[in-house]
Amino acid sequence: MSLNRFFTTVNSLVCAALLLGGVPAHAMEDYGKPEDPVAAEVLDVKVRTRNAAEMAYAINVVLLKDYVKKNKLDATDKEIAQLLERKQQAEAETLKQAKARQAEIQVALQSDSTPEEQRTQLENEQEFIDEMLKRAAQAIDPQRTAAEAKMAAGMIEQWKASQSLYKKYGGRVVFQQAGPEPLDAYHEFLKAAQQAGDFKIINKDFESVLWSYYTDDKKHRFVPDADKDKVMSTPWWQQPPAPPR
Repeated sequence: MSLNRFFTTVNSLVCAALLLGGVPAHAMEDYGKPEDPVAAEVLDVKVRTRNAAEMAYAINVVLLKDYVKKNKLDATDKEIAQLLERKQQAEAETLKQAKARQAEIQVALQSDSTPEEQRTQLENEQEFIDEMLKRAAQAIDPQRTAAEAKMAAGMIEQWKASQSLYKKYGGRVVFQQAGPEPLDAYHEFLKAAQQAGDFKIINKDFESVLWSYYTDDKKHRFVPDADKDKVMSTPWWQQPPAPPR
């Protein structure tokens, strides 16, 4: 796994944790700052914000958490362990590549033929790799382990909800950092939720921001129709790992 793929994996975990966390878990609570106006109401949550994108985020999160609960899509201990094991494998491969790159940089820096401009770039890269290896060598923090398990659970539940909605609604699928996203299925899910009265937008100036994500094709890179069923069938952590280099 490349360094870029590793950081994409980590960022995906963070994205999933943000998607399914950070909002009220119980009824009759507010999201946002008490001094901010109510931009929307979703289920029993009042969304207080002056930011349209944050309102859209909160609506999606509350509805998705509710969908996961009602459809019994909670992440299991086995699923969490499987994802974290694959993440650890990815980290191990990344560290292997980082050490190999570190050796290459040291050879280049010791060479008199390396241009000064390139030397500066290599020194910056070396500093970054050294810091990464230093952090990896530190003892595992129990709090970090618990946080990673929570992130993994969020990612799994996001995937299971996406797969469930895709099976129900079908439609186009787009590439996203946290994995393939059934764009049209989420669009239909939100429209059905609005029609059912599960949410209403109080600040009408914000409404276009919520829906434009699903209607503006320029915002997305689409999975080819021939591949969308395949990419929505199995999450990356359940796919066979790529052979080591």
